Amino acid sequence: MPVELADTTYRAKRLASRLLGPKRWSQGKAVYRRYWTEPRVRRRPVSEVEVGSFTIRAPAGHPTIDKQFDQPYRDCAVRHIARAVADAYPDASFVDIGANIGDTAALMASAAPNPLILVEPSDYFYELLVENVARLPNVRRIERCLIGVDSPGQLRHWGGTAVLEPGTGDTLPTRKLAEIVDDDTRFVKIDTDGYDFAIIREAAAWLAAQQPALYYEVDCSTDELLGQADAALDALAAAGYRHFAVWDDPGFLLLATDEIDAVRQLQRYLHRVRRTAGAAQRITGLDVLATIDRGVRDAAVDAHRNSYRKD
Repeated sequence: MPVELADTTYRAKRLASRLLGPKRWSQGKAVYRRYWTEPRVRRRPVSEVEVGSFTIRAPAGHPTIDKQFDQPYRDCAVRHIARAVADAYPDASFVDIGANIGDTAALMASAAPNPLILVEPSDYFYELLVENVARLPNVRRIERCLIGVDSPGQLRHWGGTAVLEPGTGDTLPTRKLAEIVDDDTRFVKIDTDGYDFAIIREAAAWLAAQQPALYYEVDCSTDELLGQADAALDALAAAGYRHFAVWDDPGFLLLATDEIDAVRQLQRYLHRVRRTAGAAQRITGLDVLATIDRGVRDAAVDAHRNSYRKD
């Protein structure tokens, strides 16, 4: 999207939000997703795409297809972290919360033979996930449920994601993270579009006891989310996490640090980007690796740096 058009679109949305008010704007978006976006998402054609060492099926408009050429490093950190964890803990299992269609599972399986535990609440994505991971050799089990979020609602789909619309429909099946993992879990990836922070806080006791490498998504588009991002960092610090690496959502490494305040500053940078017209169209989130094992962090970061194209 050209910068001028992105800027105009962003300003138009901000103006509409102010004119309608937060409640009516939120209601309008919910109606749009329910009656316009949702039916069209479910009718999208599906095609095959290479992800790591595997070929999976993805719907049109999914980032796995749309971003593979202009964002070649997107989600590649998952692959490098999986390899680093496998080298340090050969018997480890990996858990993918928000497994979607199995694209990140394919990256993990491409990097290491460790068993995978996959979680996806969306009925639409779950069907593709089951089909896709049948091609992977190391899937231990698949769960269809929410993690740590006990709220009635329905999942509304758009692009390559599903967003929980609270207050409508039945309560979706919900389990705690500690109920999904096993004794060997040493790597947990979380990407739930809005609930990563809540999952981290709910699982704080298990994280403190098990201390797996944790890779999660940061959205700081509002003041409330910025506060939740800071609270999640506090919970991780209290659980013993000291080593961090941060990527932007196109997949470029921003920093590796042992200073938690450096991560906080990047969260504030993202908060400002998301609240600035036009700039928000390129960077919408951050991906954070938190570990207690500096060797795992450093190995993943080195592998990621070495993967950059030499052109």
